[in-house]
Amino acid sequence: MPLHTAQEVAAWLLVTHFGQMLKLRVEDDLTNMKLQSLLYYAQDASPGLTGKPLFQDALVARLGGPIAESVCRAYKEFGSKAINKLNGEYNVDAFTPEEIDLLKQVMEIFADYRASALLRMSHTERPWQEAWQHGNGTPLRQDTMRDFFQEHCIENGDNKTA
Repeated sequence: MPLHTAQEVAAWLLVTHFGQMLKLRVEDDLTNMKLQSLLYYAQDASPGLTGKPLFQDALVARLGGPIAESVCRAYKEFGSKAINKLNGEYNVDAFTPEEIDLLKQVMEIFADYRASALLRMSHTERPWQEAWQHGNGTPLRQDTMRDFFQEHCIENGDNKTA
């Protein structure tokens, strides 16, 4: 199966988020910045858990953290406000059970953090730091993300380490 686009993964995260908020009858702040962070953590974890990147788009180092530029542009209209609609199509059958498990874990671990906290976290992590050293807009390296995840976030039985 070919790699997804960052837009497809963003759509999955948004649809899942919208469903959770309707179910719980609460509102949350899934902003473009927070969505970018969730994409980063999904892409960061994917090679360690599935053996391959989750999506084909490069994440680049920006002052606002690692971003997928296509997704950033697609949801730019929301500025710092919560995203309240999909910009594009969503194919529920596009993801394998393994990928869905990965995305659910990312949502479970990171969705409760505010966008600003996720930004601070990403700025302390080697994948963003190494890319940022080479300048604004430098792509994050897949091997650096894989190695960082394997060093800091591997599941050991039922115990997750971070």
